[in-house]
Amino acid sequence: MMKTLLFSCVLLLSIAFFQVTLGISTRKEAQTYLLRYGIPYDEIEDAQLLQTVKQYRDMAVLTTDLFGDRVERVLEGLDKKLEDNYALLESHQRQRLLKDIERVLRQLEVHGQLTRDHVHEQLTDGNNKVAVSSSHFLTPEQWQQVIKDVEATVTPPSTWSLWFGQSTSPIRLGDKDPYRTWLDETTVPFASWLPVRQHEQLKVALDKAMKRQELGSKEWWRQLVKTLAAEGFSTADIEKVIDQLRIKVVGFRVFTHDYLGLPTPPPVYQDEASWLDSSDYAIVNWLHRHVCAPFHDLMSRLTDYGQQLDEKKEQVQDEWSKAIQNAKQSFATYWHDREFDAYRRIGYTEGEIDWVRAYLQRNLHHTSPRSFNQILNDVRQYLNSLERQTKAQVELHVLKLERLLQAWKLSILAHGHGEL
Repeated sequence: MMKTLLFSCVLLLSIAFFQVTLGISTRKEAQTYLLRYGIPYDEIEDAQLLQTVKQYRDMAVLTTDLFGDRVERVLEGLDKKLEDNYALLESHQRQRLLKDIERVLRQLEVHGQLTRDHVHEQLTDGNNKVAVSSSHFLTPEQWQQVIKDVEATVTPPSTWSLWFGQSTSPIRLGDKDPYRTWLDETTVPFASWLPVRQHEQLKVALDKAMKRQELGSKEWWRQLVKTLAAEGFSTADIEKVIDQLRIKVVGFRVFTHDYLGLPTPPPVYQDEASWLDSSDYAIVNWLHRHVCAPFHDLMSRLTDYGQQLDEKKEQVQDEWSKAIQNAKQSFATYWHDREFDAYRRIGYTEGEIDWVRAYLQRNLHHTSPRSFNQILNDVRQYLNSLERQTKAQVELHVLKLERLLQAWKLSILAHGHGEL
């Protein structure tokens, strides 16, 4: 019993320890991260700010797992077709056109609009960048045929087109739209305490809100609060909804920023008292005070454990080291098994993937935060040097590598404890 309790405490401390030390370790780094994505924050305690930022990052990485496969499969054979069918022999010409098409498809994907009619509308828009770049390499007739090639591999047309019989049998890519999957996963937990009608109203309201500009800004939250209030939600229910949505929505904002390669937004200023002081916005005043400040009870308990068990840090390090030495599967293999197919779809060669695997195998010998950060930084620099993706896209892979590293270490620690 005592042994089990001690291990539980050590495990909790280790989670808190690595949450803080991996990537975001100071208040300044946390503030820089928030500024990078234009996320407002209140003057809260350092530990809470660090943990909140870590939650945003983790949620962004989890969201990354849902997106990208559909777009990659749409573009999978287009490179070869551009070379063979349209005589685009220069690789840089094909890559420029593919990148522009990818940008359009990703923008539609994150809004749940990756359908034939939306794709057609965007690719035929004369003001769209992709239409302009295509004119440098293709004749108008060739570009129209490329559009048809892309349309032929996306999801079915919208409901309106289906109703009016304007479509043929579509080719489905995957079982479900990734945005709809995200929306369902985000709203399903509310079904446990909201009436059926209000649960559906919340889902519709959130869906509409996700398509508005300035996702996760104070004005965005204010509009969502007003919508829910107009639907008859009580103040208490609105507060609970906003509190539970906060991490999901901001994590999605961080994900879309990197996935779409968006620029850093202008600074967020904190003096927005003009509308916050209005008596008509009592709920929004609550939101301003709490949207970034709340710290979940579980995280508070982790912090308490960290303070109470500070003297156990050396023991934790010993546990990690022993577990790594005795692990039946190395992290390099663990990572390779989970990421090989995804990296190949993006365009990395087997040799390049093997380099990352060999580097992880060679360098993951001990567990200090500095060594973790150095490993992540070296992988980041290597992937950037290959120029297969933008720096923002590479950063998503590095964040996922970090998450897999933590999951692997926790799993082998638990396994090692079971053999004690």
